[in-house]
Amino acid sequence: MLRMANFLDHTFLKDTGMQILALKDRIDKARGENATDELKKALIGLRTYFEGWGGGLYDVLFSKANKNIPIGMTAEAADGTWRELLDDLFFNLLFWDTDKKKAQKAFGKAMTIYNKMLDKSDEKFLKEHPEWTEKYRRGEKARLLVGEYFHWDPDWFKEWSDLGKLEDDAGPEKATSETR
Repeated sequence: MLRMANFLDHTFLKDTGMQILALKDRIDKARGENATDELKKALIGLRTYFEGWGGGLYDVLFSKANKNIPIGMTAEAADGTWRELLDDLFFNLLFWDTDKKKAQKAFGKAMTIYNKMLDKSDEKFLKEHPEWTEKYRRGEKARLLVGEYFHWDPDWFKEWSDLGKLEDDAGPEKATSETR
């Protein structure tokens, strides 16, 4: 979270970075005090950055047109760094309550299933749109990051990650309304 906040500090999203940093402090404090309810509320607050119409933080693009490229970076480098930071943050949100080695195993199994689902949908798409076949072979089709799918089917993520634990006590409606 600190890396992301530092990165955002050099963009027009400086306020968002400060909000993420404040959530990090809240999470660290709640963990230090063993305040489970407060920890869950802070994590639900973090989760909202991955929700929304287009996926929240995943809607951010870096380009010369919107003048938000950090100094010394190209738009491509900024986008690459951003995707890496989002991937890391989403992974840590998914497994906020699990040992990282166990989390990596669970994530690997889930991604195997996820990639098989994508392969089937890609195969169906290519049958319906054969004109795209050559583009797929050339590698022009880049898959979305797994977190980009979260807002479309959050229940799938809750089944195999720690996200389902966030609503054990408060329930989804209460928890969400408290953080907005």
